Amino acid sequence: MMRIAQEFPGLGLCLANSGGILLGKSYHGDLARPGIALYGSTPATPRANQMEAVVQLHVAVVQTRTVPAGAKVGYGGAHIADSETRLTTIAAGYADGLPRSLSGRGAVYYRGTRLPIVGRVSMTAPR
Repeated sequence: MMRIAQEFPGLGLCLANSGGILLGKSYHGDLARPGIALYGSTPATPRANQMEAVVQLHVAVVQTRTVPAGAKVGYGGAHIADSETRLTTIAAGYADGLPRSLSGRGAVYYRGTRLPIVGRVSMTAPR
C-alpha cells in the first residue's frame, strides 16, 4: 500500500474504513472514512464493540391496552395475539423515520426492558 502511495506524491492516502480505524493509527493514512461506526456498530472483527451510543430516541406512549387471544393487531391484522397481551402504541412511525422493516421483528426499550414491535410499523400514531 505504501509503495503504491509513493507513486502519487501530494495526494492523500485514505484506506481506513471503520474496521481500519480500530486497527490503529498506522492504518489511518491521511484520512479515515468511518461508516458503520457512525451508527454505533462495529465491523465484523474479533474484537468487542468499542463504540458507544451517542444518541437516543425518546418517544411518547399514545395508548396502552390489553387485547384478547386471537386479536389482530396492526394494518391488515399483521399480528395475531397468541394469548391475552398488553400492548402499547408509541408516537412514531415510518413517517418519523422508524423503518417499516422493523415490523414484527424490531424492538423498543423501556427502562432496559426489550419490548418487541408487533404488527406493522404504521405511518405515524396520532399525537
